[in-house]
Amino acid sequence: MNEKKKNILEQAMMLFATKGYHSTSMQEVAEQAGVSKGALYLHFTSKNELLVEIYRYYYQIIKEKMNAVDDTKDLHPKERLRTQISIYMEELLSQKEFILMHMNENVSYSKELEEFLQSAKTDTFQWYKESLTNIYGASILPYTIDLTIILKAMIEGYLFTLFSTNASLSIEGLTAFIISRLDDLVEGLLEKKEKPQFVLSQMNIQAQPLFGESHWQEKLHTYFLQLENLIMDSNIDEQVRKDCVDSIEFIKEETKQVNPRRMILLGLLNNLHVIPETKPISDKIVEIITEQMAQ
Repeated sequence: MNEKKKNILEQAMMLFATKGYHSTSMQEVAEQAGVSKGALYLHFTSKNELLVEIYRYYYQIIKEKMNAVDDTKDLHPKERLRTQISIYMEELLSQKEFILMHMNENVSYSKELEEFLQSAKTDTFQWYKESLTNIYGASILPYTIDLTIILKAMIEGYLFTLFSTNASLSIEGLTAFIISRLDDLVEGLLEKKEKPQFVLSQMNIQAQPLFGESHWQEKLHTYFLQLENLIMDSNIDEQVRKDCVDSIEFIKEETKQVNPRRMILLGLLNNLHVIPETKPISDKIVEIITEQMAQ
């Protein structure tokens, strides 16, 4: 994104936060950003498009900061999640006035904004689910939807309280508290072996994408966890172990594509066969992918 467009978005967001969305004109945005009204319309054809782009712009900023945490390989998954939640909360709180404006003015959602927010919501649920399984392992797979709902509710509940009050809390302390409560939840669920309240098969087809995965993707995720456990437990050279872990990461990325490349997957899975126990699981992954590609 060029600097001029970035400046327009930042100035518009400031105006919307202070004056309100409905009370701010495109002329005022142009003046605040130091561009002509014609130049503004070259970038954004309407105030609604400008609003959607503001959401996209700041959502991308948050994602990039959170992805940078993912790249920190020496962080324990639990500390990685805590750090990412801190970033998520701090970034939203830094835009408190803008978010409150949107809530208080009851800004109507255009189809484009609705689609973007739905996509962002799906991404967020997927992030929660992947983080939970990375921390607690395959044993919590039956509870991932329930735990995702509870974790989301905790984060949003505290955010709403912080938005609505002048309370001063340490975000670092708050996120540590949230992770500790998550530990309590997982421990209680596994100890009591309670029946999950929500599983994907209970939901209609339209609702399933919200939770980021379909049945076949859940199966793949389970197999990936099994492969990772085998690799970590195997008595192999550390460089070979690293190569196997990297192969799994590439496989995960490839299976997210609309049309996964079967030959690429076969080659990557073949890299894992230095550990013979991985082959039966690799065969199941190939079977699932082949079935999906045939549909």
